[in-house]
Amino acid sequence: MVIRQLKLTGAIRGQVKIDGELPPNARIVVWLNFADEARAPRASFPAPEVDSRGHFLVERLPAATYELRAAVFVPGKRLSRDEPKQVITVTDNSVTDVTLTVKLKP
Repeated sequence: MVIRQLKLTGAIRGQVKIDGELPPNARIVVWLNFADEARAPRASFPAPEVDSRGHFLVERLPAATYELRAAVFVPGKRLSRDEPKQVITVTDNSVTDVTLTVKLKP
């Protein structure tokens, strides 16, 4: 039996832009899943920390195609109208840049 070890050398560097006025207590959340549904049940990724400028970095990823989503929350309520989704291909030894725009509810 051959066990293949995954290289965890890919990364996603991104920014979430907000279409609307962000309240001071709002929190931007980003999450990542494999785009290939056959792999999805076997993987979970911690949600990356999004800073006050909307920037985030996800490191130590295996080369694959991912779906990246973002939303905005305040305590007890979701402010974003939709979950923008972007499909991203990560390769070994590289950083993939991405920008997502979240539209807030009026």
